[in-house]
Amino acid sequence: MEPMDVDENFFDEFRRKIDEDDSENLDEFNDSCSETEDEILENDNNVEDMFEPSDNDNEQDEDFDSEYFLGKDLETMWTNKPLCSKYSRTSKRNLVLRLPGPKGGAKNVKIELECFSLFFTDDIIKKITTYTNEEIITKSTKYTSQQWFIGPTNEIEICAVIGLLLKAGFYSSSMEELFSVEDGPPLFRAVMTFSCFKFLLYCLRFDSKTTREERRASDKFAAFREVWDLFISNCKENYTPSEYVTVDETLLSFRGRAPFKMYLPSKPDKYGLKIISLCDAKTFNFCGGIPYVGKETRKRSDFLLPTQYVLSLIEPIVGTNRNVTTDNWFTSLELARALLDRKLTLVGTLRKNKREVPPHMLDVKNLPLMTARFLYSPDETLLSFSKRKNCNVLLLSTMHRTGEVDENTKVPEIINFYNHTKGGVDVFDMLCHKYTTARKTNRWPMRYLYGILDAAAVNAFVIFKFNHIEKKHKFIRSEFLKKLAMQLLEPQLKLRNQQGRLPRELNAVIRKILKIEPIIAKPTSSTSCEFCTGTKKDRKGTSKCSGCDRSLCAKHRYSICPLCVQNVNEEET
Repeated sequence: MEPMDVDENFFDEFRRKIDEDDSENLDEFNDSCSETEDEILENDNNVEDMFEPSDNDNEQDEDFDSEYFLGKDLETMWTNKPLCSKYSRTSKRNLVLRLPGPKGGAKNVKIELECFSLFFTDDIIKKITTYTNEEIITKSTKYTSQQWFIGPTNEIEICAVIGLLLKAGFYSSSMEELFSVEDGPPLFRAVMTFSCFKFLLYCLRFDSKTTREERRASDKFAAFREVWDLFISNCKENYTPSEYVTVDETLLSFRGRAPFKMYLPSKPDKYGLKIISLCDAKTFNFCGGIPYVGKETRKRSDFLLPTQYVLSLIEPIVGTNRNVTTDNWFTSLELARALLDRKLTLVGTLRKNKREVPPHMLDVKNLPLMTARFLYSPDETLLSFSKRKNCNVLLLSTMHRTGEVDENTKVPEIINFYNHTKGGVDVFDMLCHKYTTARKTNRWPMRYLYGILDAAAVNAFVIFKFNHIEKKHKFIRSEFLKKLAMQLLEPQLKLRNQQGRLPRELNAVIRKILKIEPIIAKPTSSTSCEFCTGTKKDRKGTSKCSGCDRSLCAKHRYSICPLCVQNVNEEET
C-alpha cells in the first residue's frame, strides 16, 4: 500500500493533543473497539518523532514502524503502537478512592424490614395510601349495594398487600388459587379476604387524578413519576457502588396498553416497559434507572440520546474514577470522551457503523482465528477481535492502556474485563424474575410498582449482607424474603386477631404465626339444683341465682330482659 498524502496541519493537531496529554502526566491510555473501516496512513518521515518512548518505559523501540489510521469521519486518528508502556504505573483515572457499600443511615441497619424500608420508605407508603383512598371514594359509588370490604385503607393494610405480593413470589399459582380454601396456604386468608385484596389492587393509585392531565401534557410518566423519583432518590442515598458499574436495558414484562410499550427480542419477556438501568457489576445493586417514555427528539448541539441516558445515570459517581460498562447501543467515542471529562472510564462493545472506526478494522477475510488487532489514540484504545471465521467484534476502552492478550487463552484483557462486568444489569433482572411480585395487570403504573418492589427487595438484601459481613454465614435470599414478608404482614395479623369475628381455623392460624398461646377456658364446677334436690330427677347446673345465690339447672333457670327487670323494680317500689 502506498503512503497517502496527508495535510501537515492534521499531524500538527494530533501532535498538540499528545503534548497536552503529556503535560497532565497521564500515564495510561485506554483500549477500545470499533466496527467501521477507515483509510490507512502509513508512516511518514515527518511524524516519526510524534510517539516518543515514555519516561516510564524501560524498553526502547528502535523500529519506528508505526502506522496511522483515519476513521471514516476523516478526523479521528489512530496508531497501531501503544502510547505508553505496559510497565508504567497505574493511571490516576483508574484509582477508585471511595469504598463501596451502605452509606448514611443504611450502615447500621440489620433487620430485614428496616433494610427494605430504606428504599420503599414510609413516605412512599403514605402517598400510595392517600391516593388510593381518593380512588376508593370514587370507586365505591359504582357499587349498587354496600359491600363490607369497601372502605378507606391505611398504611398497615398497604404493607400487608406488599407482604402478600412478596409471599406470592414463592408460588407459581395465581392469587385466586392462593386465597382458595382447598389449595391455598391459610396465611393468605388469615391476612385478608380475596375480595378485599382484589379491591385494594384495583384501587391502588400513585398520583392525584385531579392534576394528572395537566402534568401528563409535559410528562407521559406522570401517573407514576412521584413514586418513581422517591424510589430512585433512595437508591442513590443509601448505597455506594463498587469500582465497576453497568448500564444496560431492563424490560418489565407487560402486555397491556401503554404508549411506550417496547418489543425487544433479545430480552426474555420480549414485550414490556423499558428502563435504562445502572447496576453495580459486583453486587448487582440497582443504583438508578430512567424509564423509556417514547421517542424523544434532540437538538443538533445535544449529545446522542444513548449518551444522554448514560450521563444522566452516572451523576452520583462523577469524579470517582469508576468504570462504566455498556453495550453497543450506548458505546461511542462521544460517550467515552464525555465520561473522561467527568473522571470516569468506559469499556464497551462498539457498532461497526461508527464513523470513527478505521475501515481496515472491519476487514476480517482470511484472518486466523483468535486474531486481536489494536489501535490507540491519546485517550482511547480500539480492539477488533476475530474469534470466528469472517466475524469480529469491536470494543472501545478508556480504561486499558495497552493491548495485552492472555497467553494461554489468546483472549485480550479488554474482552475478559468486558465479559466480567457486562452482566450487572442482566443478573439484577434474573434476581427480580426469580421471586417476582409481578401479577397480571393491564395498568402500566401497577407494573412499575411491581418492578420497584422487586428492585427494593434486591437492594435490601445487598444492604443486609453488607451489614452482617462480620458473621461468617451464607445468607440465603429466599429466607431473607420470607422473613421480610412476615414482618410486613405481622401488624395486619395482630389487628385481625383482635377482631374476634374470624372462623376458629383462621384464629388458630394467626395465633400460631404470632406465637400466641390459645386461651384455655377454666371448667366451671357443676352443683345440684336446689329445686331438684330430693326428687327423682336430681339435675345439676352451673348457673346461680343473682339474688339468693341458689344453684339452678337449665329447667329452673329463667331469662328476663332489662325492661322487665325495670318494671318489676317499679312495681315493688
